[in-house]
Amino acid sequence: MRGRSIQLDVIRAFAILLVIGAHLKAPESRGLIDSIAWILREWGGFGVPLFFTLSGYLVGGLLISEMQRHGSIDVRRFLIRRGMKIWPAYFVFLAYLVAMPLLKGTESLSSLWSDYWSNIIFLQNYIGPQRAGHTWSLAVEEHFYLALPFLLLAFVRLGAMAWIAPLCLVAPLVGTGLRIACAAGGDPYIHNLPQTMAATHLCVDGLLVGVGVRALAEFFPERFASLHAWRWPLIVAGVLIIAIPALDLPTLMDVPLTRILPIATLSATALLIGTLHLKLSGSIPAILAWIGMYSYGIYLWHVTIIGFMPRLTPNWDWSTAALVTTVAAVLFGAFMSRAVEWPVLALRDRMFPSRTGADPETAKSPRQPELGGGGVVVRSQVSAIGGRLRGF
Repeated sequence: MRGRSIQLDVIRAFAILLVIGAHLKAPESRGLIDSIAWILREWGGFGVPLFFTLSGYLVGGLLISEMQRHGSIDVRRFLIRRGMKIWPAYFVFLAYLVAMPLLKGTESLSSLWSDYWSNIIFLQNYIGPQRAGHTWSLAVEEHFYLALPFLLLAFVRLGAMAWIAPLCLVAPLVGTGLRIACAAGGDPYIHNLPQTMAATHLCVDGLLVGVGVRALAEFFPERFASLHAWRWPLIVAGVLIIAIPALDLPTLMDVPLTRILPIATLSATALLIGTLHLKLSGSIPAILAWIGMYSYGIYLWHVTIIGFMPRLTPNWDWSTAALVTTVAAVLFGAFMSRAVEWPVLALRDRMFPSRTGADPETAKSPRQPELGGGGVVVRSQVSAIGGRLRGF
């Protein structure tokens, strides 16, 4: 755990536990247990938007730090490092999904290719239906990784670095306008997907607002630190905002307002900023941070584990089975992270070391705010570029 941000790992744990809860099998009982299961099913999907905003914050910070240190972005190195983070564990997971039916003799290679070819090129959030449906979010993030360095380089070339924070922070407003336009234009990705807005163009604002939060922290640390006084109101607001979908809201052009308004993005942003200003210690945050450290491996494999566990818990009550299944998903995801993801990351860091001396997935950024005493302490001075941007 040394060198990691416990705040960010706790956010990861909160997100992945929500996602697991959303995919747990519905209970047959009624009453309190059924109500808990309903809450998990209805709100557990919020874990994905929370991951999006966190990814924008982390990866945006990596690229912004590189621009500040070197005056440019090595796009090739960035994409290689991202690929070595995401692809090995992901393709091992895909290989398992293909190999198991082949070994059992239940499906042909041609039918499996028809089902999974879009996953290989990360278009599964546009081409479906998907058997590995939960991987749609990885496609969104891959598209974001391809576009973000060029977007930030455009700010540099235009001499508009001061606009990264404000423009990215208003991304939810722009995203709302885009979703309204898509609803008016009959976009099937907003009209025909009842469970999730899987298309990248409909949810990228959640990633961009994370970049805006990081740009604010990097270029204007005093303003970001002033949010320390608002940490608990922000966390409470984040929890209350995500409860809005439970209300009976009207539709707009036959699309529920909950799918058009940036409810999840606003909630995730409030929770991210509030949690970054907390001073966390003790056994519970430590356990959550341990879970968050393995969140990617858990995310890949949790649906498989959930599908397998009823064979071991056929007659258990829902609460016990749900707890055992969650623990099994966490432990198996941690095992796969250690077996596949981490060795590749070690190889990557030897072959393609980070230009900023930190990686957003495994260590703190040099400019990651830390808590000390009564509030946020920024560990390093803002660079010359940041210094020129204080007029914002």
